[in-house]
Amino acid sequence: MAKRPSLSASFVVGEQPILDPTPPPKPQAQPQSLDLPKPTPKVRDHRENRQAFTVWLDRDLIAKVRGLSRELVAEHGRAGNSIEALVTEALNEILAKHGR
Repeated sequence: MAKRPSLSASFVVGEQPILDPTPPPKPQAQPQSLDLPKPTPKVRDHRENRQAFTVWLDRDLIAKVRGLSRELVAEHGRAGNSIEALVTEALNEILAKHGR
């Protein structure tokens, strides 16, 4: 009995070596469909043209503004009754008062 040249040569079944697997099949190119998806329209971001403005306020004042916002939302719905809308309205009145 002859000695085999290497360890991998001893793992042979018939003509196919066990340690040398056959290469995986190459993926075939998928044909392009003629129906191309239409681009979705750009959804307007509610923060577009806006910037965060952080201030420190008294807790009592914050509680009053939150309570007012909740009452307005309960009465009239969400549109225009958020805390952001209330603060914007107040700042616009301050600017108008000072002529700006």
